[in-house]
Amino acid sequence: MRFFLLKIFSIIVFLVFIPYQLHVVDIDVPTEHLLVNLDDNVIRNTRADMLRDKSLVSIIHMGDSHVQAGIISSTLKKNIADRYGVAKMSPGLLFPYSILGSNNPVDYVSYHSGIWRFQKVNGAKTKIPSGLFGAYVVTSDSGATISFKLKQRNGIQPSFNRIGVFYKTMLNEVPVVLTPQAIEVQRSEGYVEYAVNSEDDSLTIGFRNELNGEIIIQAVNLWHTHTPFSVSSTGLNGAAFSGYNKSIFIEEELKLLNPNCIIVSFGTNDSYTNVFDSTRFKRELKQFIEKVKTACPNSLVILTTPNDHLFEKAASNPNALMVSSMIKDFAEQRNLPYWDFYTIMGGYSSISSWMDLGFAAPDGIHFKPKGYELQANLLFDAMLKTNIFEYFNPNGPAN
Repeated sequence: MRFFLLKIFSIIVFLVFIPYQLHVVDIDVPTEHLLVNLDDNVIRNTRADMLRDKSLVSIIHMGDSHVQAGIISSTLKKNIADRYGVAKMSPGLLFPYSILGSNNPVDYVSYHSGIWRFQKVNGAKTKIPSGLFGAYVVTSDSGATISFKLKQRNGIQPSFNRIGVFYKTMLNEVPVVLTPQAIEVQRSEGYVEYAVNSEDDSLTIGFRNELNGEIIIQAVNLWHTHTPFSVSSTGLNGAAFSGYNKSIFIEEELKLLNPNCIIVSFGTNDSYTNVFDSTRFKRELKQFIEKVKTACPNSLVILTTPNDHLFEKAASNPNALMVSSMIKDFAEQRNLPYWDFYTIMGGYSSISSWMDLGFAAPDGIHFKPKGYELQANLLFDAMLKTNIFEYFNPNGPAN
């Protein structure tokens, strides 16, 4: 174990001195620490199913606070952009975290006006009308607005000419784009889409008419019809499999978005308890993945294991080891690809070393920005070495 930890942290030290703009990081990680259960036929079949008549490659990363921070997805965007020479990238899915009083991801800021309420799946006793973000916001205030300001990060210019809004209401009203100037191009139950011609980095959503009831907003999607990639993070602080199984409209949103790849990163909050119920965890994990696979049977679903972490700032949480093992066992049984970050970072009690090296936060649960960047680089390298991006590339595998 000591030799393994020294090897892992020699990788970390090696990466610290390499600029993150390098799109390929040559890391000597054993094959079993890359993506497991993913053979060439799976990738080829997925590409054939997903890229037929589709030019946009879409990746959605679902998870908890590690994902809500947005650093992992932002770094993945950077690596993808560098490898394929992409100057602009679709922003992907956004959520008005300001209404929750929560932190925004690193690549956009949300703000709002008027009277809004919200509900999250965390602690919900029954199912709630949320979607991929595990939360929704609701208003009956005709003057209420939601706004987003995109940030240029890692040299990538966010760009969009389409705006999609997921919503729910009993009214004969839809959310409208107040700025920039937009034209409605599509409408279906619970979804409206607008086209814009400008290269704006901000937008505001509101209502044209007087509201005589409530409208729920679940998510906003921004993309550009002439950019090849979209990478989204749909994270919620404190989220767990058990909570997300109470989110009613995940399947509906996934069916409409039809992403190429869905990365699932829960487990930290599932394991953060004095009394861990392994039977319940297996049931919740199975229910969630079946929901995702039912919605997107042809999408590549990748499971990741949670990081080692301290329980109540004391010793490492043994439940995290159990959760990681159960996620891997489930993936093996279902022949799903998984990325074993728990083992890669060093396994049980390794979070202390990450803290000592300045990669993990003082709470012993989360990471500092450079820790998340390292995690994203390792994940990208695993996906790269398994040829995922080569087959997701709309132009086909690179020679």
